Amino acid sequence: AISLAEVLEREATFPNSKIDAERMSQQAHQLNKSTNFNALDIGSGFGFCTQALKKLAYKTVSINPGKYENDVFKAMNADDPVAVMFEDFQTSQRFGVVVMSQVLEHMLEPNQAINKVAEVLVPGGVMVCAVPNYHSFMVKLLGTKDNACLWIPEHVNFFTESGLKSLSARNGFRVVKIEQITRIPYNSLTKKLGLTGRYATVADQFVKYLQIPFARLMNTLGLGIYINLYAVKE
Repeated sequence: AISLAEVLEREATFPNSKIDAERMSQQAHQLNKSTNFNALDIGSGFGFCTQALKKLAYKTVSINPGKYENDVFKAMNADDPVAVMFEDFQTSQRFGVVVMSQVLEHMLEPNQAINKVAEVLVPGGVMVCAVPNYHSFMVKLLGTKDNACLWIPEHVNFFTESGLKSLSARNGFRVVKIEQITRIPYNSLTKKLGLTGRYATVADQFVKYLQIPFARLMNTLGLGIYINLYAVKE
């Protein structure tokens, strides 16, 4: 269990989920060539993507089976997600935007999931999919100790850019944008070295600002921690 206040405090300390949600929602909105302003948030978590989509005037439907996440979601968005797995979700409604952020790697049958996304999207609608990058520098550096991608048994599938593009194309999507994201928690060095007080503050600032050029380089080389894919239904 976790409260909304705790989630927001965590975001204030290390801005992460809200930044990603706003960026992905904005780009999906810009790429949505349909006139449909319904949005489906699959694996809605604490509700940051739904919140960002609502700010863009989308009518949202959110799916998430996790009770504690859904409690925070309701406090943030004043409504309830549909508490089922996407595989069990049934609807006659159609959507202009579908967001799957850090979800596909948890699904046993990703091809079936993407095919189902294609079924609920209108032509010209946009699918946004964010997954960990199997080719990331973290996997290469840490091997099986990495848990951004190789978080077993929570993650049951692993993706590269080419694999995710192929999966999308097989299910009737045209990939229009793909980007990589690298963001390292500011306190990662502090925790590793067990620093406190002034030393911890200096180390956190060091990680915060030094990672900017490092992240840019990793993303450019295709070694970023996460892949964000935007695809339009043909």
